Amino acid sequence: TAGNANSFLIKDIYFTKLKIKTHAPRIRVIKKPYVYWCTKNTARVAWETNLHGKSSIVKYSTGKDSKVITTATNDFVHLAILENLKPNQLYHYKCYTNGLFAGKGSFRADPGEKQPFSFGLIGDNRTYPENFKKLNELMSREKPDIVLNVGDIVELGLQSDWSWEFFEPNEVISKIAPYFISIGNHEISTLLFNMVSELNHQ
Repeated sequence: TAGNANSFLIKDIYFTKLKIKTHAPRIRVIKKPYVYWCTKNTARVAWETNLHGKSSIVKYSTGKDSKVITTATNDFVHLAILENLKPNQLYHYKCYTNGLFAGKGSFRADPGEKQPFSFGLIGDNRTYPENFKKLNELMSREKPDIVLNVGDIVELGLQSDWSWEFFEPNEVISKIAPYFISIGNHEISTLLFNMVSELNHQ
């Protein structure tokens, strides 16, 4: 030792192994379930998580009978196609990934040709998500069968834009009414939009 410090003698040295607990990141929902692209007898339900999913399921029912769709997935976006739907029937659904409850919603199947139905119409919701959310909340009270969006749903079409400008303020309506979107001039980066369109037609 240096200076005026007292000297000392170390007699025994012990070594031990420390077990450090590491916690794997938890899976959580990034985009809540939404229903879209309904055809005569089918509907699509999708949601997104922060981690890859090992197994995802959708439970849906009419109140009388219930069905379960297991969709093998190893991705962040989880998609289930509900088939053999009955016209004008109200369906309730719940979504799960890796055992995590992702969210729930309901929708009415296509009523069929020459049958009455209600729809919501909205557009140019970019840049003002607070106003968009308020309009969606008002529209959801009317329980439309479908919602049409005429475009300009995001400012530039970047991946970050879709969350805060569209999916988050749109949650209240997109979980109960199938969504149909027309591309606008503000979706400059259309790669993501085209990817979704291709997925819809698979």
